[in-house]
Amino acid sequence: MNNCIITIKSPTHSLADIYECLKELQSGLVRQFSQEFLSHITAINPQFNAPTHIAQKVYLKQRDKEEDTPIYMLYSNLGSIIYSEGEILDNFLISDVNCYFNYQIKDANDPNKWISIENRQYLAFDRFSKTEWKAEFDFEEIFHFFSLDGSDDAAPFVCFVVLHS
Repeated sequence: MNNCIITIKSPTHSLADIYECLKELQSGLVRQFSQEFLSHITAINPQFNAPTHIAQKVYLKQRDKEEDTPIYMLYSNLGSIIYSEGEILDNFLISDVNCYFNYQIKDANDPNKWISIENRQYLAFDRFSKTEWKAEFDFEEIFHFFSLDGSDDAAPFVCFVVLHS
């Protein structure tokens, strides 16, 4: 398998899946705030004459938007916000091979067997491929891919926020 590329099905994972995974892992990147606290940390800080954090209302799925069930993406105020208010995170597919690791592909001869692929540089997503695969999220690569790591001129992402009463 030295110089060949294995084409695998295009991914269906999105930023909404990242939120759900982080929530399931009980990560500090998913937090619950009161509306009062969110308003406080996004208010103009008199020391800087600007807010130190920016909260952007987004939705996980289209139905969440239709039902007006938002979550918030909280950023530090140290760069540009790339996403728009009201974005649907499920629309942002994780389509870079580097955003996953520990790949396994289904054996064509034995549908119950998975074959480990040690080096992701031998893989390519292809919408016509029928090769099933599974892998783990590479959060560092995903955050870079979606400019949530503060790279370039993007504001660094702090966390997802869910409001509670």
